[in-house]
Amino acid sequence: MICSEMICFLHWSSGFSRLSGGIVMLRGANWGRRLLVVWMAYHVGLSYFHSWAQTAMHAVLLVVIAFVLFRPNANRFFIIKNNMEIPQ
Repeated sequence: MICSEMICFLHWSSGFSRLSGGIVMLRGANWGRRLLVVWMAYHVGLSYFHSWAQTAMHAVLLVVIAFVLFRPNANRFFIIKNNMEIPQ
């Protein structure tokens, strides 16, 4: 069935995005944290088809993850990992 193949593809691509985004982010690549925020936003959209409680929980997690990953200390981590100059 086409529908089940599409669901299987979305499930595996979501897992791959989560895993690769986490690994690449911990290695210091700036695009890794963007991938994780996009992945979480995808889950907020996906949870829209479930209960409001799941949608709210995913939305809260998205805000917390985005807040933590884009704080000045996190920016400094990615700048240092990429051997860039830290702005004063």
